[in-house]
Amino acid sequence: MQVKRFMIVSAVFIAVAALLAAVSVRPIRAQDMSSSSSASGNAEVMAKLDEILKNQKDTLQQLDNVKEELKIIKIRVTQGQ
Repeated sequence: MQVKRFMIVSAVFIAVAALLAAVSVRPIRAQDMSSSSSASGNAEVMAKLDEILKNQKDTLQQLDNVKEELKIIKIRVTQGQ
């Protein structure tokens, strides 16, 4: 009975150790594989983010202009009544 328990505990321990080793090794490999192209990839991402930021600023400026025009219209409508 003790031999079976020892074998089961050993098998579970080995499985857990293998799982932990696999999980800890995989991200390192992914980082190593992507490090060669990460510089150009980062530059592309940053350029795209800059473009998005510029578009968002333009959109916010247009919204501010529309709000100002609506305020003017509101004033004219209330004065006309």
